[in-house]
This record gives sequence, C-alpha cells and structure tokens, in this order.
Amino acid sequence: MRKYWKQLANTIILVTALISLISLALFASSLRAQSQTPPIGIDPALLVRANAGDATSQAIIAHAYLKGDGVRQDYAQAAFWYRKAAEQGDAKSQSFLGVLYSNGQGVPQDYLQAALWFRKAAEQGRAEAQFNLGVLCEKGQGLSQDYPQAALWFRKAAEQGRAEAEFNLGDLYYEGKGIPQDYALAAAWFRKAAEQGLPIAQSNLGLLYSRGQGVPKDYAQAVEWYRKAANQGYADAQFNLGINYERGQGTPQDYAQAEAWYRKAAYAGNAAAENQLGSLYYYGHGVPQDYATAADWCRKAADQGDGAAQSNLGDMYYLGRGVRQDDAEAISWYQKAGENGSTTAKAILPLLTERTVAATSSANRVTDGRTRAALSPQAIAKLASEGTVLIISADRSGRSGSLGSGFAIKPDLIVTNSHVFQDGRLGLVRKIGSDRMLHIGRVVLRDKERDIVLLYVPDLGLPSLPIQTSEPVVGDTVFTMGNPEGMEGTFSEGLVSALRNSKGVRMIQITAPISHGSSGGPVFNIYGEVIGISTSMITSGQSLNFAVPASAIDALLRRASPE
Repeated sequence: MRKYWKQLANTIILVTALISLISLALFASSLRAQSQTPPIGIDPALLVRANAGDATSQAIIAHAYLKGDGVRQDYAQAAFWYRKAAEQGDAKSQSFLGVLYSNGQGVPQDYLQAALWFRKAAEQGRAEAQFNLGVLCEKGQGLSQDYPQAALWFRKAAEQGRAEAEFNLGDLYYEGKGIPQDYALAAAWFRKAAEQGLPIAQSNLGLLYSRGQGVPKDYAQAVEWYRKAANQGYADAQFNLGINYERGQGTPQDYAQAEAWYRKAAYAGNAAAENQLGSLYYYGHGVPQDYATAADWCRKAADQGDGAAQSNLGDMYYLGRGVRQDDAEAISWYQKAGENGSTTAKAILPLLTERTVAATSSANRVTDGRTRAALSPQAIAKLASEGTVLIISADRSGRSGSLGSGFAIKPDLIVTNSHVFQDGRLGLVRKIGSDRMLHIGRVVLRDKERDIVLLYVPDLGLPSLPIQTSEPVVGDTVFTMGNPEGMEGTFSEGLVSALRNSKGVRMIQITAPISHGSSGGPVFNIYGEVIGISTSMITSGQSLNFAVPASAIDALLRRASPE
C-alpha cells in the first residue's frame, strides 16, 4: 500500500512539472508572437520587407515614426529605421538622419555625425542635405568654420532651386564671406528666393532697394517687397514697412499705417519696432502724445539691448518725461546705450556725468524741481561740434549757392532755418570737421512762420543734441555754434539780452555774435541744452542777434504737418 502511494506521488510531481513546462512554453510563444506583431498603423507586409533589408520599406517606416503618421511619434524609432536605410545608401534617409543628429531628436545631438550623414546625402545630390551641410560649414558646427565650403554647398542647393540656399548664398555675397562681396549677385539670389515666397529674402531684397545696393535705389520697390514679407508675419519687414510709412518713402506718409506696422512687429518682440512705437507716442505722431506710454515701449526695447531705445530712455529720465526725473537712471541707461554702439549716448554721457558730479557747485540752478549743474564752455563746445553741421544749398542748376548751419535732433534728422533750405533747392550736409558730404533726402516738416525746417539726411548718424523747451531768463549765459561766412565750427559766448515778440513769433535776443552762415545753428544754455536756433541779426546795430526758441521744434514735431 505504501509503495502505491509513493508511485502516485511521483506521478503527480511529474504531471505538475510537465504542466509548468507547457505553461512556460506557451508564455514564451506568446512573447514571441507579441514581439513579431507589427505596431498599429504599420503594414505587416511592410515590416516584413523592412526586416528583410528593403531600404525603401525601412525609410517609409522611419518617416511614419518621424511624423507620427499612423503610429505614435517616436524619434528613437525613426532614427533606428533611418539608419538601416541610410547604411544601405538611401540618400533621403541619410539626410533625415543628419537632421535628427543635428537636432538631437531620438539620438544624442552630434553635429559631427550630422555632417557625416549630410555629406553622404549631399554627394548624391540631395538639395536639402547640401543646404544643411552648408549651414554647418558656415556656423562651424561639427566642422571647422569654412565660408568657401559653405558657399560651395549653398550654390549646389541653390542651383536646384532650394530657396533657403538661394538666400544664404545671397547673404554670403552681401557680407563678402568666403566669396568676393558683390551686392548685385546678392540681390539676384535674394530675388530668386523672394520669388519663391521666402519672407526673409523678400525683406532683405527690400533693404537693398532701400539702400540702392546691387539694384537702383527705389523706395517703391522696397515697400512692395517689405509688404510681401510683412503680410507673412515677418517682423523685420513689418518694422521697415513702418519706417517707410513714417518717412513717406515709396508710399505717401501715413503715421497711422506706420503705427499699425510697428505695433505688429513690436508684438512679435522686434526691439527696433518697440523703440519706434515709443517714438511715435513721444512726439504724438499718429497717436495721442503720451510720454508714459512712450517710456513703456522704449523700456521693452531697451531691456532687449536696443542701443537707440536705451539712449531714448536715458533722455526720458534726464528730462523727467513719462518717468520720474532721475539723473542716476539716465546715466545708467546712457552707459548701456554707449556699450551697444549709440553715438548719441556716448556724446551725452560724459557731459551728464560732469553735471552730476558738479551738482553741488555754486552754478547750480533748481529747474522743474531738480538740480542741474553747469558745464564748462569746453564741454559744451565739444558737445556742439559733435551734433552741428554745415549746410550748402543751391538751385537746380547748381548756381546761387548759400551756406547755413543745422544740428541733429535724431541721428538722421537735422533742424535748421526754413530760409536756409528753401523749396526746390538741392542741399548737401557735412558734419563739422568731416570731409564726408551727404545729400539732403527730403523735407520732413516745415514751419515758415517760425522759420524752422526739419530735414531727413540718410546715413548721417550724428548724436542728437539735448533740447530744453523752457524759456531762458534775461541775463542767462548762452553759447552758439555755427559756420559764419563758412568759418566752420565757430563757437561763441553771449547773454540773453531780451525776450521779444516779432509779428506774433517769440524770439530770444542774444549778444553772442552770429553772421551769414550761422543761421540754423544751435544756441545752448550753460547746461549744454539747445534753447534756440540762430536765426537773424540786425547789422546796423551791435550784438542784435536773434534765435527762435527750441520750444518751436517741439511744437513742429507735435503738429507733424508734412509738406
């Protein structure tokens, strides 16, 4: 009996072991079946061909994973299958694998590997790989920076009609990197890309028309190309289109349109547009004058490192417009602006610093609730020479020439007397002490009653002179800078001898000497601020000279009545 039960127990053990073995076999079989089941959305037959080494099938599966087409997007799986196809010489897969390495998608970012795969595809004629290889050569990513090689690969892709390569090749011609600088060829390649609808190419082609580089200068053409790019949301073009509307270049002057395009670009984060929008609010062009809103927009641009905006914000803190008056803040913003290349800030900063250091001197005066310090005559002379110009005007035949003076209130805008540059005349401008002559672009604003005119001079680039609109006091010391009888850069000192009204126009009578050629020059107070524009003299008496108050400039800008 005991033997029977022992045999039965052994049988049960064997049966149990057999059942376990069968279960394990079934489980393993299930796992194998699962591993061979194609992912949902992948055709089983396609997977079979891919596993058998068919490069076309491998590339199709890779692309499905890359785009999430019918399967869950998976960059690692895309890289896995692209590699299989690429190793068999599939050029498209080589190019895509290069992109994944360049972007670090599904594989660790590795520009050297990207360059390797781009080169394989590029040598098989893939235009996108040629372009991408050119980008790596241009940027020095994974390879030594090599502009000639970049130009070579961009050209290969451009010749196949790749718009981005056409633009990049044009940019190399424009900059003269790796190939001789050639604006005409730059324009030709920009045009090819622009005609394909590439917004950056459209915008840059507009710039070339605006500057007359490689193409005839044509603001109307510039506006046309800016508009194409702007309508695609390209912020730089929106900003430039705003500039053209503000200046009336290639299109009728329209501050409302300028404001609309600046705002679009500003909302996209374009710092130059933010600054220009602030300028419109500051002067009340196309919008209600609002110093606080002007300061807000300029601050947005200044925080992005825009030198012009930082300089403008410095002006506002210095003058207390839209912000609390604060010389320390003004100096801080001028310093930042100077570091970012603002010539205006570089000129003003040492003078403002001198004023702040001297703020406890006996020459101080409390004005508008703040203490200001006088500058030395030498400091004022230096400031004046940086922003004052000689103006030569003549009739259309080039005869009947005359001389005058003017000064910058913006890098490319000068103020002078209306009688210095009259309607229908040609004009040249030269910074005092410079040999470079520039043509007057156009009259921006004119006030014949007060005898002042605002002129646009392209590429002038002078520092803006600070304006003080408060009326001086009889007995105040004043300084003038001008070009009497062609004697450039003549600096003189005098007094405010009277404040008069002449035919309804306010005039400052001064003793500082002025002569023919001085008209339109700046008159400074002891703080280095422009308080007037030299206008006329009575030759039958002595020291009977007159200036239009600087408040007339502010009034003209606010009125904004274009010719």
